[in-house]
Amino acid sequence: MARALNGLLLALTGVLVFVMYHIYGNTTEVNVYGRSAFSWMLHLWKGARIFGGTGNWAGWLIPFAALFLLWRRRAELRAAVKTTCWPALALVALALLLHWMGARAQQTRLSLLALILFLWSAPFFLYGPRVARLTLFPLALLVYCVPLNFLDVLTFPMQQASVAMAAFFLQSVGLEVARRGSVLLSVPPGAYAFEGGGAAAGLGTLLLLSAMAAVAGSLLQAKPWQRLLLFVGSGPALVLANQFRLVTVALIAEIGAPEFAAKLHGGYSVFMVYVFAVALLAAAYRVMKIDYAGLYRSCREDLSSPTSSSSL
Repeated sequence: MARALNGLLLALTGVLVFVMYHIYGNTTEVNVYGRSAFSWMLHLWKGARIFGGTGNWAGWLIPFAALFLLWRRRAELRAAVKTTCWPALALVALALLLHWMGARAQQTRLSLLALILFLWSAPFFLYGPRVARLTLFPLALLVYCVPLNFLDVLTFPMQQASVAMAAFFLQSVGLEVARRGSVLLSVPPGAYAFEGGGAAAGLGTLLLLSAMAAVAGSLLQAKPWQRLLLFVGSGPALVLANQFRLVTVALIAEIGAPEFAAKLHGGYSVFMVYVFAVALLAAAYRVMKIDYAGLYRSCREDLSSPTSSSSL
């Protein structure tokens, strides 16, 4: 009986979400985006300008990743002890309050963040802390669906750092290059000018790369500190990958193929950055997986063994 009642409440929760967010979810520029918070969100995902030259690629992929992670835990979710957790009702009330505040203040982002809290706290209330723990990470990933374009200010210093590092490397190997802001220039000017920003190093790329690192850490069942380092390391990985991209195209231009370098820079920059960044993160994970304590013990045993002593 209790299970049927909880199922009915969960179905009513779905209806409530549809009404609150699709019919009365958006109060920002209603004449442009309509009343649906989801419509507002989808419009902003497509806004390449506000995501540094790309659309919000993470927004399209993350819902499927979250569903896949929940599906992988289906056996644990079925086996979890289920009990009503009344304190979690306060979180449900908080989510509804935040949605109301977002609608009143014309801050649809706040309403969408409240939706994520609601989607997590409602099962928490109905089924208990064990279910809440299992659903926390997959549902937290939905934050990537919220248009976080205001974080674009973080990418410009990263682009400048990539250009500065690329210029330093090229100068250290004897090539005459200069930089102006986030642009790598030939010396004398005119041969090439490669932009260190754009789609390859914009916010959309950073968001997707960090989302990939977070999902990979979960799929690999990495330790918490390893997951954290992979997630945080996506920023430095993007900087280094962007540097690699700039150094590559500059070297190609310097050896006498500026047109091919310009084509590579214009058409394949994003691919180059992702391949190198993912390779860096994979290498970092391999380094983190090394059993350094075991290696130390093995070296000590080898040095203290009779065979090694006699050979000395």
